[in-house]
Amino acid sequence: MISSIPLSWYRNRKTSMTLRSVPLPLSHVDWVYTGGVPLESSFEEVYDELVSKFRGGFLIRGCSPEIADFLERSGCEAVITGSEAVVRIEGWRPGASLRELSRRGLKLGRVEEIAYSPENMKRLEALRGRTPYGGKPLLKYLFRTGYDEDMRCFVHSGGDGRWLGAVTVSKTGPDAAHVETMLRAAQSPVGVMESLFVHVIGALGEGGYRELSLGEVPFVRSPEPSAESADTASLKERFLFGSGHFLKFAYDYKSLFKFKDKFNPAWRPVYMCGDSSVSFRALADMFIKTGYCSLSGSELVSGFKSLALTPFKSRS
Repeated sequence: MISSIPLSWYRNRKTSMTLRSVPLPLSHVDWVYTGGVPLESSFEEVYDELVSKFRGGFLIRGCSPEIADFLERSGCEAVITGSEAVVRIEGWRPGASLRELSRRGLKLGRVEEIAYSPENMKRLEALRGRTPYGGKPLLKYLFRTGYDEDMRCFVHSGGDGRWLGAVTVSKTGPDAAHVETMLRAAQSPVGVMESLFVHVIGALGEGGYRELSLGEVPFVRSPEPSAESADTASLKERFLFGSGHFLKFAYDYKSLFKFKDKFNPAWRPVYMCGDSSVSFRALADMFIKTGYCSLSGSELVSGFKSLALTPFKSRS
């Protein structure tokens, strides 16, 4: 029995599954981007529900190697899209440089878990607007960007009480959790996010959790020795990772990898799976639906504006 679920899916105390999807117009399948799964339900039960509900075909992302292997044996296709950082909480200790960064962050304020409330929802959205990407198009359907009663939320408050950073976490298993959103106010001092994550890992450990997924870093291959290499990548995987290289000016996945790697996680491949295949049309659909194209266009326009406003230097 498989207890894990795809990234940005979550466990709840309801007795039935809630699957949320968006139609993909080019490939004519449904992308099931998240789902609420009862605590005791296995992924095999999730698969039965997917097959029953999406008879025209479905696509899911954020699949672990275990889920991808099961789906491939069930006749699906699996394509690697990136790597997931997983912190094994039991026995975890921050390294010296991370301890120093966390200490610096705590000098600026305090980290605490906050209760769900309409007022805290508003404050979280206000913080999102103060992040470096607050005015840019947001990526959609890749993670749970909201804040609801099924989540836990941790914030870093400055000396004046203003939030400098926040992290939301979903329960994905009996002793497993997944980071959904991490927000940092623009020009926040060094150490804010490091102190937040060190606190989150500690709080989850005290609550009996054994694993925290820091989420996927797309377009990055797992550095683990057992991971598939670029030499064995399929044509679709080469297309995906090549596209990521082209989009790096708009989405800085390399910096995201470096940040998550500070926490000494285990890295494992992340897969996108289709019930029959993952077509090139489906990949194009995903780039459009997630907003990668809009984000890239926005960054290009910003780049051209900056260039146009920069005075030419004299060649004398």
